[in-house]
Amino acid sequence: TSRGPASDGASSFKPDLAAPGVSIVSTAVGTGTGAANFSGTSMSAPHVAGAAALLHQEHQNLRPGAIKALLQNSTVNGNPSSDTSLARLGVGVIRVDKAAALSSYASPGGVSFGRINPRSPVTQSEDVTLTNMSRKERTFSVTHVAHTTYPGVSVSCPRSVSVEGHHDR
Repeated sequence: TSRGPASDGASSFKPDLAAPGVSIVSTAVGTGTGAANFSGTSMSAPHVAGAAALLHQEHQNLRPGAIKALLQNSTVNGNPSSDTSLARLGVGVIRVDKAAALSSYASPGGVSFGRINPRSPVTQSEDVTLTNMSRKERTFSVTHVAHTTYPGVSVSCPRSVSVEGHHDR
């Protein structure tokens, strides 16, 4: 999707994640065998769709939201020396190899509290669900990594969470 914030009224961030989309060699319309360089969401969307299809093939019982969480949980910083704006890259750049290697995921893959008015004290919460796809119980260390910090705004979460193992029925 294009740069954010989203227009859903909640001011959630967009895009959810980023994918290769600049100078992608594709088929040039009407040439028969020619190629052309294109850029934009029309080039990055097929990367995301293909990554989701590969993950669905690997995890056939997972719903689309879980596939999205796997993709978001495994992103990397696409440009560590420059603009890594949430409105430009979402939670990061897609890495399907890292997503396929995960044995757990947190959903949602990114949390936004929307627009916050610093003059009006408010407490907000967001539930994040951890899913353990391995058979054994696991304990996860929990950290919060703020994309942007503001004076007077704090985020708290437990230091660790234990999650039962997945059992086939």
